[in-house]
Amino acid sequence: MNKKRGLRPFAKLMAPGTSLRVASSGLRNAQRATRNSSGFTLVELAIVVAIMGMIVLVINELLLQANQFFILNRTRIEMQQEARGTMNMLNHHIREAKASSMVVDQVSGQPYYSRLTFTDADNQTVRFYQEGKIVYMQDGTNVKKLSENVRYLVFAFPRSDDLTLISVSLTLEKMIYIRKRQLAIHMASEKIRVMNP
Repeated sequence: MNKKRGLRPFAKLMAPGTSLRVASSGLRNAQRATRNSSGFTLVELAIVVAIMGMIVLVINELLLQANQFFILNRTRIEMQQEARGTMNMLNHHIREAKASSMVVDQVSGQPYYSRLTFTDADNQTVRFYQEGKIVYMQDGTNVKKLSENVRYLVFAFPRSDDLTLISVSLTLEKMIYIRKRQLAIHMASEKIRVMNP
């Protein structure tokens, strides 16, 4: 009688005509199905890890390219400002030179035509010259550094019959390191008319 009492509530849940063994095996199968469907298989996890790895690589590459773009633009702007400042200083002082006093030569061991010496309207000697990668301006006894990234500075007379016109060419270079060593180059050229013949 005790057995029947213990099975009675369960027997009410079973469909009529099913045995206790069939009902319990169905319950076990249902439990297995819910247990297996609640997790991920190893293959699914491997696929997710591979996809996430590819996404990280793509994002990393995009960030590196954005950083490279930023560094190149910043370097280009710095070099343009440096070239503009140097050319403005050259233009300002060369315009005040006496054309008959202008001499183009070189500092020993430096590129040809990389030094310009002249006397200005106040009879003061002014000199622009390249020494290594630096361009200096010497105004009397004062020496001022104009640029530190010069590869090449050239003073030339474009016309042999007109010594009041002088051409100035300036090439700047700067090493930058992003993924590998790269060289940024900027060139500036200008013709300057001397106002004092």
